[in-house]
Amino acid sequence: MSITNFSVKNPVLINIIMVIVFVVGIYTVINIPKEAMPEVDFGKFVIMVSYPGVSPEDIETEIINRIEEELSDLDDVESIEATASEGMAIVSVSMDENADLDKTEDEISREMNKITNLPDNASDIIIKRINTKEMDSICSIVFSGSYSENGLREIAEDLETKVLQVENVSKVEIAGTRDREIVIDVDTQKLENYGITFKDMQSAVVGRNANVPGGSVYYDNEELTLRSMGEYNSVSEIENTVLKVNTSGS
Repeated sequence: MSITNFSVKNPVLINIIMVIVFVVGIYTVINIPKEAMPEVDFGKFVIMVSYPGVSPEDIETEIINRIEEELSDLDDVESIEATASEGMAIVSVSMDENADLDKTEDEISREMNKITNLPDNASDIIIKRINTKEMDSICSIVFSGSYSENGLREIAEDLETKVLQVENVSKVEIAGTRDREIVIDVDTQKLENYGITFKDMQSAVVGRNANVPGGSVYYDNEELTLRSMGEYNSVSEIENTVLKVNTSGS
């Protein structure tokens, strides 16, 4: 029996099926998850390092060449483009359409963590994954008031912590504030009395304020990156920095 003949002979059943289809369709349209701005991944990563006051030639030699050397180990790379301008290095990595971008992002982070010989005045390496979620924010919160710059920053950081606790919020960025800066005033007379030079003091502070990579180990089919955490977390830690020791270790 054909579908047409069956429908003619069973009109009540066909009408019930049609009603069910319409009801299920309307319910699905109302309750299906929707995105006004769906996430679109462009398969591209941008790596940035700032090095203020340095010529493009030195940027290429001191930074870009070292980044490109580490990126040469990546799989599924379509192209790598680098731009050296005064004080800034930008390296763009485009991936093949079949590449696993989540895995690639982790691999790029691990490779960049291996770079430990960047110049002292160069910034940390920043890695950006180019997609609509990174490019378009859903809202901006702007506030001001009769507070100090540090006070506004602390309010912003507290708000950032609370917003990140909201369900489905993955990232919050703070803009419009300057990085905190701690100035160390030197007592030149005390330095001279202890036989300590400015260079000794600078080396001690820089050497103490560092996260030192310890290489990688393989465990349970996974590669784990090791590093020792030594960055300063408070002013008191700076005050207690050992500048020099004598032959007895005191």
